[in-house]
Amino acid sequence: MTIKTKSKETTYTIFKKESNILQKSKETLLNKNLPNEDLQNNYILLNQEYEKLLKLTVKVTKISDKYQIKLLHANEKIEKQKKELENALEEIKTLSGFIPICSHCKKVRDDKGYWNQVEQYISKHSEAKFSHAICPDCMRKLYPKQYKKLQERGVF
Repeated sequence: MTIKTKSKETTYTIFKKESNILQKSKETLLNKNLPNEDLQNNYILLNQEYEKLLKLTVKVTKISDKYQIKLLHANEKIEKQKKELENALEEIKTLSGFIPICSHCKKVRDDKGYWNQVEQYISKHSEAKFSHAICPDCMRKLYPKQYKKLQERGVF
């Protein structure tokens, strides 16, 4: 007996074991000295039980297929998320450990021994972007006239 499931195109063959059980039971009944009518009734009952067993086998097979497909989809989703996380991890750049920096000009020494501007070093080793401005202390030291004007306007 073959059964086609909706979840797959695959055809399932119900194991011959059940068929053999039915055949052996039939032979056993035939070997007994029962009246023909009782023999026929027993065979019909046995056949009905066998049909129930086949229906249950088909249900279990369909349920198994359904969960197998769900499991495959879940595994595919997990693999996709894993790849996305691995890609994201590769893109992350972090700074850690000690960074040698000049106490006067604030340049940073890289792994090759070259001195770079802080902005250049951090941009190279992280995802940080820089925009430049001037703090009030530096404005006062470097541009005292402009600082005074801005202070009068209430900017500082």
